[in-house]
Amino acid sequence: MGKGSSKYTTGELIRLVLKSGAVHTNTVGSHWMFEHENLPGEKLPVPHAGKASQKGKQASKKVEKSVLDFIARATTK
Repeated sequence: MGKGSSKYTTGELIRLVLKSGAVHTNTVGSHWMFEHENLPGEKLPVPHAGKASQKGKQASKKVEKSVLDFIARATTK
């Protein structure tokens, strides 16, 4: 795991977002966009492993932080 790597893979982060009640609304390039009913109008972009060589790779700490912050705000409303 690199210095800037999350303890989660992108797939694990996507599962956490979905488990929080968010829904996948769109795909923009290599990012899946999620929205949560408790955060109207706010979209969360999460990169996904589109290529087989990327599957199982660790997400960046920046992506981890944005996902966990989004989940915390969505589930405390």
